[in-house]
Amino acid sequence: MEKDGRFRLKSAYNLVVEEEDNAPDRCWKDLWKWKGPNRIKHFMWIVLHGRLLTKKELTRRKITTNSHCNLCPDQEETIDHILRNCSKARVVWDKFQSRTVANSMSLPLQDWLMINLRHHDTATEFGIIIWQLWKQRNEEVMEGKVFSKNGLFARIQAWFNIVRNAQENVQLTSTSNPPAGQVRNVSWDPPLEG
Repeated sequence: MEKDGRFRLKSAYNLVVEEEDNAPDRCWKDLWKWKGPNRIKHFMWIVLHGRLLTKKELTRRKITTNSHCNLCPDQEETIDHILRNCSKARVVWDKFQSRTVANSMSLPLQDWLMINLRHHDTATEFGIIIWQLWKQRNEEVMEGKVFSKNGLFARIQAWFNIVRNAQENVQLTSTSNPPAGQVRNVSWDPPLEG
């Protein structure tokens, strides 16, 4: 409504746009801007929706009766536990503490995720770390593999290198012109009738 008490579409539109900029939906825009592999971006989307199939979630769905972490039997296996509070996760964050925003570990889960995804210097590495923590958990639970911190550290570092190299290659190809003679126009011709 305008100050004179009348409704105007422009005022309603401005109100919606203003609320949209301040709404929690902004986190989705930030997530889709994240620079990294789409499989990790999709994983983070699932995390932000609270839909990872942790033991607590499987228990809620009556698929299992045990909701406790394999490494921390006195703790329920929640998303927060897997990504931050599990003894395995704490070892990883101690090793890679420069890849997370300082003093953010005490924030609520969604705030912690978003502040780290918005921190452009370390956002890609942060996404890789949480994805690898989840993958490690799945290997332990589903395949019976034993947790090896050095093995996990090596996998995380390897993914840092893979993604960094891919990003550098994309930057090189997007900023340089293709060599002469290698550019060709491609067109489509409809098939002959008959």
